[in-house]
Order: sequence, then structure tokens, then C-alpha cells
Amino acid sequence: MFRSLRSTLALLLAAAPLPALAQGPVKTPDVHAFTGATIVTAPGETIAGGTLVIRDGLVEAVGATVPVPADAVVHDCDSLWIWPGLIDLRMDVPLPEPPDKDEAPGALAHELEVVHPEFVLADHLVLKDSDRDARRRAGILTVRALPGKGTFRGQAAVLNLGNGPVGENLLEREAGQVLSFSGARNRYPASTMGVVAVLRQTLADAAWYAEAHAAYAKDPRGLRRPETDAALAALGPALSGRTPFLFVTNDMLDVLRAADIAREAGVTFAYLGSGEEYKRVDELREVTDAFVVPVAFPPAPRVKGELGQDLTIDIQTLRHWDSAPANPATLHGKGFRIALTAEGLRDAGSFREKVAESIERGLPRDAALAACTTVPAEVAGISDRVGRIAPGLLANLVITDGELFADSTAVREVWIDGETYEVEKKEPPRGDPRGAWDYVARGGDGSEYPGSVRIAGEIGGLTGTISVMGQEIEATVVQSGDKVVFSFPGDGLGVSGLFRFNFTFQGDSGSGSGTSPMGDFTLTLTRVESSGDAPGGAR
Repeated sequence: MFRSLRSTLALLLAAAPLPALAQGPVKTPDVHAFTGATIVTAPGETIAGGTLVIRDGLVEAVGATVPVPADAVVHDCDSLWIWPGLIDLRMDVPLPEPPDKDEAPGALAHELEVVHPEFVLADHLVLKDSDRDARRRAGILTVRALPGKGTFRGQAAVLNLGNGPVGENLLEREAGQVLSFSGARNRYPASTMGVVAVLRQTLADAAWYAEAHAAYAKDPRGLRRPETDAALAALGPALSGRTPFLFVTNDMLDVLRAADIAREAGVTFAYLGSGEEYKRVDELREVTDAFVVPVAFPPAPRVKGELGQDLTIDIQTLRHWDSAPANPATLHGKGFRIALTAEGLRDAGSFREKVAESIERGLPRDAALAACTTVPAEVAGISDRVGRIAPGLLANLVITDGELFADSTAVREVWIDGETYEVEKKEPPRGDPRGAWDYVARGGDGSEYPGSVRIAGEIGGLTGTISVMGQEIEATVVQSGDKVVFSFPGDGLGVSGLFRFNFTFQGDSGSGSGTSPMGDFTLTLTRVESSGDAPGGAR
């Protein structure tokens, strides 16, 4: 009987095609086409009404006339915008207490607890759902995670913020040695002076260590075998320039102190700024040409209200509160490359709002987008994978219902490695916006532009037209809850680009904001004619 079973199994295996036995599970191609969207492929590069095709987690094609593949799932993105996934080069990750040095395998670790460059964060990293969700809500899809403790903290990691395990999201396992002026508590080095001494001595020891081991490896005869130290060995790639040194600063003076250490050691540091760079910006230009800059601006100083209480707030606090939001613009104006980070914000989901605050204080809009996409990608050495929407790059996408940094814009969903994550659900329609509305749009200079819109169709499938400058133009209308999004191309007005506004209505009144090729605006609306079951009535 057993011989018969074995014979039957052998016949079945012999009859099976060899490739089918060897190839394992066959993965069905995952293909998506996004049509009719305003696609911002990079700062200053926009395709109106374009098509984007992604296949198996990568961008396959993008353009105004890209054909939709027959095997694609089609997503109608009329009135929506698609942006490259944002990149944050600083996400500090708290670490557990280091193991007892006496229990370290082979006692290879450094004798000081604040010196552990052999630590590789990616091998221990566990992200909280809240960390991922908050950043995805802001459109941040790729981060550089930094060990959050010590003077020599270990290797940073670059990863996407998908839901899978770290191994599925990891882009760079060893993304730079992280250094800082942070010392130990109640033991050496506790003071800044002590930390500076540790930084200088450890870098010098690591340089000697690399030379000694290189000489011994070349010809060990007649040479005393150098000792092995895991911490000093881990600094070798950074000392030789194969991986970067990333220096975390707490104030502007930290940059100048660190620059002296770097010059003495003959190395180069990349700086993660504090937000105070505007104070000595000309001096810093001699140190570096790039900063990772926080948008965690200080809140307004609190005044209790008693007469004279405001006089107790020191001038430095007031000056920093006033100047910090302009720090990115100041650095950009001086020719620095800047990458913006959400680190320090209580809610990383407010990142876009803070970037918008920098834009209001002088940072050009395209420069702001570059500071969240192309610049961090270049600085981190990952521009061959992320930072733009281009064929061959990862399908890291942010889909919004408007201009990325506009106050009223919401992130609808994000795509990471070609997988979709819903960020803001489209609510069922609430109320009936149909009818004719008169509006007044107000530009940033206070100028006013009157016009009217008409909304028709069925709830859940609205249509619209806008009357402006003597032209009547068909528009796309989308309703979510009591919010209406209205968009139309500017071709009929002789303007290249998309006009878009959204308003929230209650009864016969509405207010909102919008974007156009000429700039942003706010608007108020009044319903002058109802349709269907809309409230009010003909007036």
C-alpha cells in the first residue's frame, strides 16, 4: 500500500511543470490608475487632470496623456490632488535602559554608558500605532528614526510608515551615527564640559582604532594584536565617510561647539537644528549648508492678567516666540537647504499647519514643499526611491482635497509602497447645498471678487457651474458632511492651472477658502435660490 502511494506521488510530481514547483506562490500584479487628479510630481512641477499608474508598489507612469492599463483598478480623482509622500528626517525614539556593561557579550562595549555607537536602532525598533497614524495624517510617510538617548547614540534608521513589520518598511538599516551633547545623570559625563571631552576623546580613539586594526590586518607579523572594542569599531564607517554623523543640537551655540569638534577630528557633521538658527545665521553658513529644522514653534507667552505681569516675561522669550516661525524662511533666504521636521510637536498631525505658518512668515510655497520632499530625500541619500512622483520610485503618495498647506485642506488617504491607508473618511452628505449661491472672494491684499455658483444633480452625485468674469464654467462638486468642494480648470479664463475652493454651509449661509493660480483667497456665500429639498426658497 505504501509503495503504491509513493508511486502515485512520484507520477504526480513528474507530471507537474518544473517552474510551478520552483517558483512558490504566484503574486497577482497590484495595479492602480489615478485619473483626473492634479498631480504635483515635485516642487514646481504640476500636471492638471493627469493620470498616475502604480504597479506592485512602484510608480509605473505619470503624465497628462498616460493610458490606463487594462489590468488596473481605476480611481476617479477629479477635484483631488496627489503629492509625493512627505519625509521627516528626525523622529526621536525613546530607548530602554542599556544593559549592564558587565553583562555585555564579550565585554566589548564602551566603559561609558553614554557611548554606544554599536547600537543599531533598526534591530530594536518598535513603532507605536499612534506614531504612525499621526504622521500619516499629516502626509509624512517616510521618517529617519533616531535613538533618543546618549552622547554617541548609535545608528539611525530610515523607514516607511506602513503597518507591516520594520523589515518590510526599512529603507536604510544604518542611516548615520547620532551624536549629541547629552550626558549622563549623576555620573560622568554629566556636564557639558565632560561631554565635550568624551566626544573629542572617543573620536580620537576611534581613529586610532581604525588605523591600528588596518595595519594589523595588512601584516600582523611583529605587531601586538590590538584590542577589540565594539563601540570604536562601529564608528569606523562614519569616520571614513561611508555613513554620516548626525549631530542633534538643542540651541544655536551647540552647532558652533560641534563644528569645533568636527574640525579637530577631521570629520563632517550633518546638523539637526533647534529652531534658533536665525540668531547667528551668518556664522552658521561657514559651518554647513543644510539643516533639519523643527516647526515646533513656541506658544505665545502666558500672561496671568494682573497689571504689570507682562513685564516679567524676559525679552529673549518674547523675541524667540516672534522670530521662530520665520526661522525656515530666514535659512532659506540665506541659501541653506532645509528639511522640516515634526519632532517636538505634541501632535505630529499638526505638521502641515505649522509649515503653513512658516509660509505665512515668508517661506516660499515651493520651498516648503521641497523641504518636506526633495531636500530631505537628497540629504538622506534616498532620492532614488522617494521624494518625487516619477517612474521607478516608490508609490508613496498623499491624496488631498486641496493645496497641501492650505488651512482647509484635508488628507483623504495615503499610499505607502503602493498600499492604501485611509486618513480622513468621506462623510455621508449632511444637508442639501443645491441651488444658486452668490459669493464674494477676498484675496490676500483685501481685494474682492464677486461671483455665483449653481449646484445641481443628486445628493451624492452633485454637478456645478460657476459664473465668473462673464464666463460660465462647468465645475466638479464633491460633498462630505456639510462641506462642499468646488473645483474647475482656469482655461476658460485664460489662466493655466486649477481653481478650487471649499465651503461649509449651514442653511443658506456658507464660508470657506480656496486656492488659484493667482493666490489663496477666502470667501463667504449666500444662497439666493433653492433647489430640491434645500432650505430657504426662491428669493
